[in-house]
Amino acid sequence: MISVCVISIIGISLICLNGVKFKLNPLGDILVLSAACFASWNYAFKVLGVVKTSIYIYVVPVITVFISVLVLKEPFTLFTLTGTLLTILGLFISKKK
Repeated sequence: MISVCVISIIGISLICLNGVKFKLNPLGDILVLSAACFASWNYAFKVLGVVKTSIYIYVVPVITVFISVLVLKEPFTLFTLTGTLLTILGLFISKKK
């Protein structure tokens, strides 16, 4: 029997593709990366559980900061550093409880 998760992923894929023909570029297509993110997130829910996995949603802005500094050459300011450190601190505090 097909799980609800698989049906949902198929539905999301159909919405994203919408009949568009595309070729993968050497770095990979954004749709493939997006699908991989959804699949890994759902796998994390299965392995870690909903509560533990939901805590890690706060890591997304931290990763975004580092990627934007490396790829987009965004400035890494004192506010960015403070926000990143507070986010990581909050993650560690939430894991201890």
